[in-house]
Amino acid sequence: MSTTKTPTASRRDLAKMAAGITHELIVVTPEMASRWLEGNTHNRNKREQLVNSYARDLEADTWDFNGETVKFAADGTLLDGQHRLMAIVRAKEPALLLIVRGLPMSAQKTIDVGASRKFADQLTMDGEANAPILSSIVRRATLWEAGYRGHSGSYKPTRPELENTLTEFPFMRESTAYGTTNARAAGLVASQLGFVHWLLTRVDFEDGTWFLDRLCDGVDLRAGHPVLALRERIRRERDDSSGQLKTEIALALVITAWNAYRSRRTLQKVQLPKGGLSAETFPIPR
Repeated sequence: MSTTKTPTASRRDLAKMAAGITHELIVVTPEMASRWLEGNTHNRNKREQLVNSYARDLEADTWDFNGETVKFAADGTLLDGQHRLMAIVRAKEPALLLIVRGLPMSAQKTIDVGASRKFADQLTMDGEANAPILSSIVRRATLWEAGYRGHSGSYKPTRPELENTLTEFPFMRESTAYGTTNARAAGLVASQLGFVHWLLTRVDFEDGTWFLDRLCDGVDLRAGHPVLALRERIRRERDDSSGQLKTEIALALVITAWNAYRSRRTLQKVQLPKGGLSAETFPIPR
């Protein structure tokens, strides 16, 4: 007696669907990408910063092939991959991509609907301590090194850029631990304190550590000391903002007080630049 099972209707349908789908690993040139984008008639709005991010990775030769596919419907409509193809065109650099063709148009409904893997998730899988805080510090440092002190505008750090920052500045792990341990005493959130710890100790490790230790404990600060003025300004800002400072304001206040301390000036009040913070007025630690 035969024990072979008759395929169910759903299995027969899956087999039929698979028969019309092809996949191919291709080095996609800018010319090919430009031609394929002509079929980009049924897609979400373009995200300019994402295109720029991918293009920077291609130009820096840090683009990694991860098996993600560029998808086409059976009629040639581009279903997924527009930002990668646009980046290839913009960077004028080729990239290795896995191309899938022959999908039904309905497949687009299920593309990119899952939870994206964040940098903090990757750090957690790598066994890093306090991964969400470390991730935030690395991201802020990457922006800082790229010249973005306050708002990042259209600049979106890529995964390779974040990884390169952590590789270049491994001491960020110690800064993360410092921020995690001392944030409440400083009146800042852990990522803010960790970032300024990294920033100031780069200028002068002993001075930076002393300055931030006094921000946390307030020990032996005489009237007119910049750290004392900073502690008071942070307290008032927290009262006005229901307990938490905006990161740009927190960083600008700490750096302003630090610069006064480094130049051995007294300071009764820590004030932000007149007219507000901008790329031109944001303070730089000295």
